[in-house]
Amino acid sequence: QAIAYRASGEVTGHLGWDPERSAYRLSEHNGDLRVLSFTGETGWGWLADANSTVAPSPATLSVLRERPSDQSLQVLGQLPSSRTPGPLGHAGEQVYAVRFAGDRGYLVTFRRTDPLYVLDLSNPADPQQAGELQMPGYSDYLFPLDNGLLLGVGRDADANGRLGGVKVALLDVANPKLPKALDSQTLGG
Repeated sequence: QAIAYRASGEVTGHLGWDPERSAYRLSEHNGDLRVLSFTGETGWGWLADANSTVAPSPATLSVLRERPSDQSLQVLGQLPSSRTPGPLGHAGEQVYAVRFAGDRGYLVTFRRTDPLYVLDLSNPADPQQAGELQMPGYSDYLFPLDNGLLLGVGRDADANGRLGGVKVALLDVANPKLPKALDSQTLGG
């Protein structure tokens, strides 16, 4: 079966500096393309940079929909937006993990703690941040499981952001407004 060109579009920024994570920043759902892009010019890449005055790259979630009349992908909704102007993440944080699953998106940022953000994507024209959970460390990868569970795999960190061992966390995201940490294990140091 041949591949046929249908449409193209643009979003501001890029998919990040880590090519291993880029694929997780794109997702198709019900014909819409969701993209989490870095929209700044610089960011911190090492722990020492987190304590500097270097501003991290902000992130933007864009939802695009095909417009067949001119073979384009048009931005249908964004976060932050004029209606929801708050940034994705707290000041000084960098995006580490992104995962889309159906009408939800999950985003992890990190500087000293790991905020997990649950995004409500049920209205593609008006994506919203539904809930937030803060815990030590960060997740590099997120894996949606059955029964409203999410598995995070990353690194542990102390209150100053110093990295520890590999951390595996089981999270309850059944209620997107109140995500909870069920359990975590740290391996190594």
